[in-house]
Amino acid sequence: MSEFALDDVLETTREELQALGIEEDLFRDVLAVRLLVERLGESENNSWWDSRVFTSLGRDSLAEVTPKTRVKARFDLAMQVGRKVEREATPDDSLSLFYLGPTGEAQLEALLEDIDGESTFSHLEELEAAFTEPGWTASVVDEMSDIETGTQGPIEIGSIDADALQDHDSLRDVALQCFGAYGASTQETLRVPYFSIQA
Repeated sequence: MSEFALDDVLETTREELQALGIEEDLFRDVLAVRLLVERLGESENNSWWDSRVFTSLGRDSLAEVTPKTRVKARFDLAMQVGRKVEREATPDDSLSLFYLGPTGEAQLEALLEDIDGESTFSHLEELEAAFTEPGWTASVVDEMSDIETGTQGPIEIGSIDADALQDHDSLRDVALQCFGAYGASTQETLRVPYFSIQA
């Protein structure tokens, strides 16, 4: 995958999310990077988790089971897959790409209840990328601190004050930094980035 392709996939995802009624930039950005990472982590790409949510098989299976809410069901399943893997790898008092604290997640869940429209996210279904070297997010992340590469396990990026969990800009920053740090992950080697929460 070229550097520009990653930009294009994120932009197309943001556009499709906006077409579904997700107007607020924070949630559109967070969902776009979550959906991209979920797809890149699927078993036919980098095998970070055993999932096929963003394949034609995943789409068709959800359409059979949840025909009226298949788009929301797809989002929910993608979030559950990422959150489960991250929660197993990170401390309890932490934020990660798939978990932005109770307030942020409640706001996101409420927003997803109001999704209106249909999308197959075919650009994600068609995405094939297996990363043999770390650094694949460098083209879309403006600034990243040095992240240890080459080992497995979680990456503590930093810490965040508990009061900042109410601030949308802080949550966007956490999500985008976590997305950037996912770039330390390679095929079959997942590095889960997180921020610890300071009371």
